[in-house]
Amino acid sequence: MIRHPAVQIIMLTGLLLLETIIVRELGIIGLEPGIYLVFFIFIAHAQGSMRAVLIGFCLGLAVDFLSAAPLGLHSFSFSLVGYLAGSLRGKIFLDPIFMPMVLMFFAGLINLLTGTLLITIFSIAVSSHPFSGSFPLMLLFHALISPICFGLLRLTGIVPFNIRSEDR
Repeated sequence: MIRHPAVQIIMLTGLLLLETIIVRELGIIGLEPGIYLVFFIFIAHAQGSMRAVLIGFCLGLAVDFLSAAPLGLHSFSFSLVGYLAGSLRGKIFLDPIFMPMVLMFFAGLINLLTGTLLITIFSIAVSSHPFSGSFPLMLLFHALISPICFGLLRLTGIVPFNIRSEDR
């Protein structure tokens, strides 16, 4: 079991690098797989909001560096999404199929809305707008792969999932 947040950050950054280097080329119709985001939402729900904010901030910085986005754009979005997903820990029952899909759909939607809001408020110049034509397909794709990823993470026990433990 990976308990330390630094190890979880390194694991998620490794998934991000793997996706950036290899998997993104395999995307269908320009969709990014976003596996790191699905794993992040699982970690946020499993570990609670305090760790999720820390991990989301660090993961967001890594995404900012790799995507050449303005520094802090993804950090804010991921911190907010991580906090919201982590705050649901112990409040919702995470069944194997439906709730991971709902959780991932809304996490992706909040991430996109937050990014768009920040881009609009601060008049940030970006190469591609978050609400491009493929965003509904991306939300659907993330929702569809979430039960598989959540199931794998729960079965392997890589991330401890205990709703009774306190946030650390």
